[in-house]
Amino acid sequence: MSLESAKAIWDYLKTEYEGDKRICGIMSLESAKAIWDYLKTEYEGDERICGMKVLNLIRDFELQRKNESQSVKEYSNKLLSIANKVRLHGFVL
Repeated sequence: MSLESAKAIWDYLKTEYEGDKRICGIMSLESAKAIWDYLKTEYEGDERICGMKVLNLIRDFELQRKNESQSVKEYSNKLLSIANKVRLHGFVL
């Protein structure tokens, strides 16, 4: 791909997605690291949202019950999965 065609594609995308805040934010960045950091902060959410996710996970953990058809291994895997998701958010059960 030539530099002119890449620039033409870039200009087209700029005008096509001009109203989309995320796309415009990404297009204004120069490096892959800057784009990655922007996307990480855009989709990660703030501390309050993270706290709400953790509270929902803890509630799910507390409400888990073993079904008759479930093996102990399946049940423990489900509990460990929820606990690991909580740990990923930086909290400990």
